[in-house]
Amino acid sequence: MVFDKIRIGKIDEATRIFEVMENLYLHLYTFSLYDKVVKEARRKIDVNRILVDDVRSVNYRREKTN
Repeated sequence: MVFDKIRIGKIDEATRIFEVMENLYLHLYTFSLYDKVVKEARRKIDVNRILVDDVRSVNYRREKTN
């Protein structure tokens, strides 16, 4: 979703969505310690972290070229 917004030039929307993604990850990270309570929480949070890092790296490269 973020990549689609960047691709069509809606940078403000992409930034807003990324901020939501990042905040969600930061709030959910603490639940990864309770993997037994919330089934597969750690794996799902790790996938979220990978997505956040991927978007952050694309955004960094875009800013660096501008």
